[in-house]
Amino acid sequence: MLSLTDPRTLRVAIVCACLGVLLGIGIWASAHKLSRIRSIQEFEPTIVNKTKALEIVNTTKVPAGQEYVFRVTLKNVSAKSIVSITYLAGQAVNTNGYAFSEKLLEPGGTAEEYIPFENFQSTASSSEREADLVLAAVWFEGGTGDGDPKFTTQLRDEFEGIKEQAGRILPLLRKALQNPEIQEDQVLTDLESQISHLPTEDGSASQSIDYKLGRSMANRQLAFKVKELKENKTKSAGINRKTEVAGNLASWERLLTRF
Repeated sequence: MLSLTDPRTLRVAIVCACLGVLLGIGIWASAHKLSRIRSIQEFEPTIVNKTKALEIVNTTKVPAGQEYVFRVTLKNVSAKSIVSITYLAGQAVNTNGYAFSEKLLEPGGTAEEYIPFENFQSTASSSEREADLVLAAVWFEGGTGDGDPKFTTQLRDEFEGIKEQAGRILPLLRKALQNPEIQEDQVLTDLESQISHLPTEDGSASQSIDYKLGRSMANRQLAFKVKELKENKTKSAGINRKTEVAGNLASWERLLTRF
């Protein structure tokens, strides 16, 4: 008869105990996951649309890796192109913009928003939200908005900030474009330095947070594009930086016409 004082028996007992614990954890995790999936499948988020420009075409739950997300398909039913959409999901405020994109959300066009279900979990504990998902506001090409006045004002200020910063960015791009050594890294390095020193506020108490955010967004967008240009040269032979910078210049000039 084996005794627990026998080292071999003790090792076997410890291994069995560890396997039992791991098996128990695995069963609990599997049951927890199935319970979570079941609760997600049963949950139907409530939706309030405060805009006239957006129409909800479809909603569905789709897997995203180990989790599920709520997919909302929206259609622009207005006669204007949409530059930005703000929606509230639980306690989160989300703004998806097309200002820096090639195309806006044109009349009749559709867009899809993917919202993690975790975002809806805090809604139940809040009495301030009208619904799990609130389509709050849109901003149109040409500088008008639609929806909740609070959020249309925020979008207006944000795009005023972008517009202000674009006016500061354009001279930098024009100067870089005229530099005969534009193919050299130093030109883009200098441009990066100039971008980093562009102010995002002027110390005025009347400037809103959203206005400053817009200016900061413009800086980050240009910095990203310049970094991309520098990396393109090392990855792809024959990249014509003058053409690339000219393309960026045209994009910023086009952006100004959208507001």
